[in-house]
Amino acid sequence: MENKPPFWKLFGSSKSGSAEGSGATRQGRSSVIGGSKGKNQTQNVPQTVYSNRALLQDFLMKQTEEPNLDSISQLGRLCLDEATSSGIQASTSDLIYCGALLLEWSNYRGDEFTPIYHRKLAGAHYEAWMTRGVIGEADHLRFAKSSYELALKHSEISSDPLVWLEYSKVLMHLGDADLGLKTITNMIRKFDSDDRQGIYHLTAGAMLSSLGKHEQAGQYFFEAIQIGTPKFFSKSDLMFILSRSFEQLGFETKTTGSDPVEEGYIMVFSHMVSEKTEGTSLTYQEWISSFETWRDIGDKCAMHGLFSLAADLYGQGLVRDKRAFLKSSLW
Repeated sequence: MENKPPFWKLFGSSKSGSAEGSGATRQGRSSVIGGSKGKNQTQNVPQTVYSNRALLQDFLMKQTEEPNLDSISQLGRLCLDEATSSGIQASTSDLIYCGALLLEWSNYRGDEFTPIYHRKLAGAHYEAWMTRGVIGEADHLRFAKSSYELALKHSEISSDPLVWLEYSKVLMHLGDADLGLKTITNMIRKFDSDDRQGIYHLTAGAMLSSLGKHEQAGQYFFEAIQIGTPKFFSKSDLMFILSRSFEQLGFETKTTGSDPVEEGYIMVFSHMVSEKTEGTSLTYQEWISSFETWRDIGDKCAMHGLFSLAADLYGQGLVRDKRAFLKSSLW
């Protein structure tokens, strides 16, 4: 018997037994998720119930003896659709989490998904892992990887660079930075005219940095500055990250005796002061030694899922600021 995913335990099995015993295999089911509702939709479920999350949820709670697979799949779809349309709210994370669990369960029990829904399921798993913080389960990443790989076999999905970006990040978070790096560098070449090249280069630089290849990382960070800043970032932020990359490289100019790393940080500070993004009352030394300086840019990296970069910046904030150990948010 194949190993069941941990999520399966949350749902139990139908009256007819397990997935293996009931014949509900990927090959044995005829319903297809994504295009139509499938041939096995429960006939006694009114359309008004089938299209409303709260009503369908109540209906399924009364069908605990023999839950209908298509209705469970539909509930998962409704959860994700509602999360997508509701914007950033406290309940969105729970809707994505529940939608991902329900769809993964129905996928495991035999429902066949269209490429579009494999892509949607992959994104839901990745988002569930991202939004649940330290309690995010690594299984979400493994399921996301599997669904991305199925979806990317189809041209309508593989032509979208954002899917490749998400897939490369999933690989990075699973510990396969080499394959993640190969994926995103191939993507950068393939979609060289895409106007989001800034975030692609920043992500590639983060992966190289996590592998200790700081010189190559610096080249990608520099390109990101030239191409266009990703969302949340300013050019000064990227220059700061580039200066940190040089610092990790141990870069020095022996002939002049100058410190290009320090000069890089000073340039960033001067630029921020001229743009009035930093208070003019701060001296350079106070700014570079403040945990807020490092935390603010680290937070922006974390918002893009670049956690290796964020962790390094948070660490620098702890080391450089003598008050930092008192700041629980930085820990």
